[in-house]
Amino acid sequence: MAMENGTKPRHRRKRRKARLRYFYLNGDLHKVLSVSRAQDFAICWNFQQGKRAGYVWSDVRKRAEKAFTTKQVGAMIGRHRVNIERDILDGKIKAPQRSYTLDSNRRLLYYFFSEENVYDLHSYLLTVHIGRPRSDGKVVPRQTLPSRAELRAMMRHDIVTYVKTEEGEFVPVWKEQDW
Repeated sequence: MAMENGTKPRHRRKRRKARLRYFYLNGDLHKVLSVSRAQDFAICWNFQQGKRAGYVWSDVRKRAEKAFTTKQVGAMIGRHRVNIERDILDGKIKAPQRSYTLDSNRRLLYYFFSEENVYDLHSYLLTVHIGRPRSDGKVVPRQTLPSRAELRAMMRHDIVTYVKTEEGEFVPVWKEQDW
């Protein structure tokens, strides 16, 4: 079907909701292998136990915690993934669970952070001083580090409200959620 000027009309694609591939359930990292929406059933791989598990899909959608890659966490807190992985390997922060290949080799692949892991990393970064040591010993963390409320909003896709001060700075304020 052509338009008057001879061009084809553009069809807009509907944006799909992000698919749930990796998630935390009861503290264990899982990967979705297959989903039958008609049966409301999902087969997942439990990385901690090293075996398949079957779940009611609607229950997974309600109770599952999101699993964040190192790159996503780095974008939230303003650090490169290499720096985060270095802190993990140096033992400065607790290592999050890792995925691995599902073949017989079981090579380790990626770190996946739970919300608790992200909060632990944030708490650690608040204790890291940037720049030369101060004479008074005060620790000054990176200025671009988000607050805990901003971090929670980023992870849960909530809204953070900012107020402009008289000096022209934007300050996050707490806002009650509308139900």
